[in-house]
Amino acid sequence: MIRDFSKVLYSQLTPGHELDIPDSFPESLRDSILKFHRSEDRNLRIASYKLLETILVEWNGSACTLHNLQRTTSGRPFFPSLPGETRFDFNLSHSGNIAICAALSEGTIGVDVEQCRPFDLEDA
Repeated sequence: MIRDFSKVLYSQLTPGHELDIPDSFPESLRDSILKFHRSEDRNLRIASYKLLETILVEWNGSACTLHNLQRTTSGRPFFPSLPGETRFDFNLSHSGNIAICAALSEGTIGVDVEQCRPFDLEDA
């Protein structure tokens, strides 16, 4: 496991391309993804968690997987720390056709991405 770890990964999705839910995703995550009606929303969610899987492998090999994922009472996903392990925090965001995942050891991290759209001040 790497100490003092930080990483940000992003993916730009191809419009019209449908992503399959990986077999490595736990059933609860698969079920939550399938609740999205729009394929674009499902794709962004899949891409975000695939980025997280990539970061997890770099951070600690295969010791921690998405099957270890838990949620706070407010719904924020997290991985529980084990005695003697470095704490690991991550955050996911997606908008438009961009998915992003940021991760950090020994701290708390937040990330947000928003699609830029033209804005006409006269419409406001």
